[in-house]
Amino acid sequence: MSLEVININEGDKIQWDIQENTITLGDLTIDLSAREKDIPITIDISRDSEGNLIEGIGDFYIANIIIPPRRYGKTVQIITDAEGNEINQTIPKALPFDINRVKLQLWAMGGNQ
Repeated sequence: MSLEVININEGDKIQWDIQENTITLGDLTIDLSAREKDIPITIDISRDSEGNLIEGIGDFYIANIIIPPRRYGKTVQIITDAEGNEINQTIPKALPFDINRVKLQLWAMGGNQ
């Protein structure tokens, strides 16, 4: 289980760890599977002027987490119409979250560390 890590620039990067579908950067923990949507999601992690890690845009970029759109497969569901006939209906089914599709972009830590 891994994600793609991209070092944006030279310098010391924040320590990070992955446990199942959760990433921890410093003292900030994010459940990536809970953030997956039908559109790409970018989570910005930065430091504010006091050196605190925040989610969003602060004074210094630390990381960007890019979660690609949810993927769907197909499943067949048997339904019964008003006359009692069984009909096979194909419906989309969300595939399980795959952390291997996530990208972590790391920036050199600036400012208060």
